[in-house]
Amino acid sequence: MPTAYTRTIGRAIEVAGSEQKLARFLGYPEVMLRDWACGAADPPPEIFLALVDIVAANHLAPAALKNLRR
Repeated sequence: MPTAYTRTIGRAIEVAGSEQKLARFLGYPEVMLRDWACGAADPPPEIFLALVDIVAANHLAPAALKNLRR
């Protein structure tokens, strides 16, 4: 069953373009990222907040640009 962690990590992987790129950006091994993504383990709180920031920035940027065009 998806959790807030697994959904956020999955979306952050999409934003980053790959598990490898996201793991490199976060400074963690890909195997740990995969464990977090499948729910086998929870990421540390500071990593989860970084993932939320990645997802939010990607979500908000298009909306902000749209508002600038008005």
